[in-house]
Amino acid sequence: LVGIFLPISSPYYYKFHTIIFCSLKIYFSLPFNYYFLIYWLSVIKNSVEITTYSEYCSKIKQVIIPYFEKNYPDLLLKDITPKHIQDFYSYKMDIDKVSANTVIHYHANIRKALAFAFKNDLLDYNPTNRVERSKKINLLETYMTQKSFMSYSISLKVKKLNLP
Repeated sequence: LVGIFLPISSPYYYKFHTIIFCSLKIYFSLPFNYYFLIYWLSVIKNSVEITTYSEYCSKIKQVIIPYFEKNYPDLLLKDITPKHIQDFYSYKMDIDKVSANTVIHYHANIRKALAFAFKNDLLDYNPTNRVERSKKINLLETYMTQKSFMSYSISLKVKKLNLP
């Protein structure tokens, strides 16, 4: 099981092995980025729906881990602060131009992972509880009448559709 997450050549392999079989307490000295988040994903895998797990994996492996590995390569789980997390949110919104709703999804993933760490006494507090969260943007649903749709479609030079 351990070999799946860490190659034997990894400097953290034996520490990780010790954690799994001895004590989670050692784990807080591992880097926050890859090792902790992948471990958390393995823990929650069987407690969430497969689609939820897939979304978590996607966000964590493709967005969250690369950001922290690039910007804070030596950041340990025990050293993570609200500023690190707030910087991540700001970067995603200002530089990558993602929406507030997307940042809220990232926040949920990070919050759950750090809540797990807090619950297992790996952290003294959950830093995500001290971060200013983005406000959700509620999208307004509007409906078009057949007349307005036809007017719109003509303006787009779309062929006439047969509507009920």
